Amino acid sequence: MKKGIKILTVEDSKEDLVSVQEILSKDFINHSLLNVSGKIDFIKGLNEFKPDIILSNFTSAEFNGFDAIEISKELYPYTPIIIVPGSIDEDTAVECINKGAEDSIIKENIKELGSAIKGALENKILKRERDLEKRIMKLNRTYAVIYRINKMIVNIQDKEILFEEACKIAVESGKFRLAWISLLDEENKVLRPCFWDGLGFEFLEEIKNLSVDDIKCKYPVPAEILKGDFIVYNKIENESGLYFGNNGHKHYFHSLISMPLKLQNKVIGSFNICTDKLESFNNDEINLLNEVTRDISFSLESISNEKALKESEEKFRMITENSADAIFIADKQGKYLYVNNKAVDLLGYSKEEMMTFTLADISPNDRVRDYFQLFNKLLHNQSVFAEIELIKKDGNIILTDLNAVLLPNGFIYASCRDISEEKMVKQRLQESEELFRHSFDYAAVGFCMVGIDKKFQRINKTFEEIIGYNEDELRNLTFSDITHPEDLDIGLSNFNKMLEEEINSASYEKRYIRKDKRIIWVYISISLVRNADKQPQFFITQIIDITERKRSENLISIFAQSLKSINEIVSITDMDDNLLYVNESYLKTYGYEENELIGRHAST
Repeated sequence: MKKGIKILTVEDSKEDLVSVQEILSKDFINHSLLNVSGKIDFIKGLNEFKPDIILSNFTSAEFNGFDAIEISKELYPYTPIIIVPGSIDEDTAVECINKGAEDSIIKENIKELGSAIKGALENKILKRERDLEKRIMKLNRTYAVIYRINKMIVNIQDKEILFEEACKIAVESGKFRLAWISLLDEENKVLRPCFWDGLGFEFLEEIKNLSVDDIKCKYPVPAEILKGDFIVYNKIENESGLYFGNNGHKHYFHSLISMPLKLQNKVIGSFNICTDKLESFNNDEINLLNEVTRDISFSLESISNEKALKESEEKFRMITENSADAIFIADKQGKYLYVNNKAVDLLGYSKEEMMTFTLADISPNDRVRDYFQLFNKLLHNQSVFAEIELIKKDGNIILTDLNAVLLPNGFIYASCRDISEEKMVKQRLQESEELFRHSFDYAAVGFCMVGIDKKFQRINKTFEEIIGYNEDELRNLTFSDITHPEDLDIGLSNFNKMLEEEINSASYEKRYIRKDKRIIWVYISISLVRNADKQPQFFITQIIDITERKRSENLISIFAQSLKSINEIVSITDMDDNLLYVNESYLKTYGYEENELIGRHAST
């Protein structure tokens, strides 16, 4: 051998060590040698000397050949170990080989050591090549799984198909024994197998229909998977807690990997794979399979987002198309991207026509400049409220109330409705209210509004003059407070009858007590105002001061009594010569009844 090799020997016999070195020299094996005699030194030698081959005496004082084989295979599995002469028989030599030694040479065959070393080193190279080839083949299968799943998820929009195909691809391209997907029962916090492919899936069918408690006992993947980390078992038969029914032995399940499926960073299930090989999952394959699972989770996110987007679009369509408002969506240049049916009805254009328009195309020429400034204000402030005029397809101009906002995606959402009629109604209402206010405030007779609590709500100037109180003073009083005690029942009776809908209005005379304590006579005309639901709101009352009339009537009554017994004919007329009074002599002389004459012209 031209290149020197590193040999680690485990030998506590100087004689045997010399014997080994002599054989190496005779066989022209160029080497450097490190000898150790104990376990600690052996491990240190492996880590620091990094030998190409190990020669170990089976019966070393501190530890034997089996220990050396176990340690070397665990730490450096590709470094060959040969058991060299000691007190060892053929059976022990065979057992050493079965445990992983490259060769075991009994004392009688010590001369074959050189050939054994050369053969072991050649086998080391071959083993590395074979293992590398197997590793490449395995990784190629896993890469094929990744390729097919990535190709599949591009076109899949249904999560059930996604799960079924993922299991199928894992078995077909990955050559795995069994693949299945379990989904989380959120309420009971258990995983139920739902989709699978491969051999030996019968136990999954059994578990799928079990009760919650039985699943917790029998499901082969522990609940720790819900914490979000993958779980690997490379020797299933050593795991007493894993349940595969009879299928574990029947279908040669030896290794299992379970990886969490996530949606929005929350575990919603697991992707599980079984193989028929021991120690099947190395770090490279684990990383690749976790990548596969992440790809499936990513696809789940896409499907979920796509579903949410479709639902959102459907909700948007239902809301907008059934909206009472015209809705427009435009870009920052003002070009319409969407209009709803109400917008079509409002303006008379088709949706196709509206898609070619901007706001300027449906604005009056004399308002375009103003609306351009309004548009810039919207882009700056991100929202705007205004009343704008729009031109309909038939040329008519309508007034609309605009509510527009700049959305986070840069589009503009605007809604409006025709308020032309509403504006006109408001104007008429305003004019009507103004007319009422003017008529109320400046009427020649007293007016007041009284609540159903009998308190004054509004009073005009004439009523203030009649009663002597100002409006602020009257707001703290009820009509009962200013009514003569003997006349209280008159107002209250009519008040209650109107509330009980026995009558709609009433007219009557009664006495008020002014602020200066003078008693006056008034003529009341009152009606109750109700709302659209026929609920009473307030009373509107007209008050006329009839004190002077009452005084005149009283004087006339006194005068009439004094004229009643006079024999002469007596009549009293107004300024227009209409009869106001005739005495009994007048009636007897002309043969009339009083009611036939009063109010008639004297000449008749």
